[in-house]
Amino acid sequence: MKRNQSSIACYLTRRAGFPECERAYDEIVSAVSEDEELGDRLDGWAQWATSGGQPRLGFQRNTEFVKGTAIRDFDEAVEWMREHFNRLVSTLHSECRRRLHGRR
Repeated sequence: MKRNQSSIACYLTRRAGFPECERAYDEIVSAVSEDEELGDRLDGWAQWATSGGQPRLGFQRNTEFVKGTAIRDFDEAVEWMREHFNRLVSTLHSECRRRLHGRR
């Protein structure tokens, strides 16, 4: 998960230089893209990369927190992150385990 001044996000990523992790991540991205049921459970998902090229699969939205931001705005953003993080984990946990253990 990340939070900075312009966005909040929760995502799955991979460690570069670990072929098994890279393979599993690529398979998961393909599965989410191709499996309608899996994609539906992650409704609103996106894939993007950091400026350094590190891939991300998950949810992101613009949310600016500036001095004087109302607590309800912050609370709403936290609730958004909680909901999307729970959806990401509950949907992809079994996919990650399966693919890291070589079962497809």
